[in-house]
Amino acid sequence: MPISAEEGKELTRQWLFEMRPENVVDVGAGDGGYARRMRSSTPPGCTWEAIEVWEPYIDKYNLTQLYDAVYIQDVREMRAGDYFPEDVVIFGDVIEHMPKSDALEVLDIAMTTARAIVVSLPIIHAPQGTVDGNPFETHMHHWTFEDMHEVMEGCPAYRGDVLGVFWWA
Repeated sequence: MPISAEEGKELTRQWLFEMRPENVVDVGAGDGGYARRMRSSTPPGCTWEAIEVWEPYIDKYNLTQLYDAVYIQDVREMRAGDYFPEDVVIFGDVIEHMPKSDALEVLDIAMTTARAIVVSLPIIHAPQGTVDGNPFETHMHHWTFEDMHEVMEGCPAYRGDVLGVFWWA
């Protein structure tokens, strides 16, 4: 779904405040929840960009009003230099919508080029198919907290009842 549970959001807001990024890219922006909740926690002048694969969400959630730039693109089809030389990349409830091999490739590129990464994803078995006609909402892989913690190289993490949140820098 294009929304996310509140678990870990306050910790992410604090982490962003401490990171003091110059720019943030929100991969799979959905309803724009990260920009709405956290933009005020970043320094004045920090630019926020969205990468959203499902074009109808841009108008439905007024993403052009929430972000400085919005790109209609599947992050798996972008080259590293196109989107990851950012200070902070947020993968908020998006990694589970890719096959595991694609998710690992995208995260590997981000960890090589971005200064910091936030990954938030369901850590419970949460089957999901197409939502409101959007096939990209289908959950393609179930991640456990331990699986993602290993991928994120033991970075600080939060384990909620539904979501796991990982902060890599």
